[in-house]
Amino acid sequence: MLALDELIQKDDHVVDIDGIKIAYEPGLERYMQDSMVDYARIKGYFVKVRRGLRC
Repeated sequence: MLALDELIQKDDHVVDIDGIKIAYEPGLERYMQDSMVDYARIKGYFVKVRRGLRC
């Protein structure tokens, strides 16, 4: 399951996009490819993956 967290673990993969760091665990590359981090006032931040699932 994908979830948002403020802590970056030492084995996480980290991508920096325009100064925003996105960290994810090894093995989640297939889920992160073509994913989008979005924000909604009511829900806060969420990750929308390619298959339309939200976390």
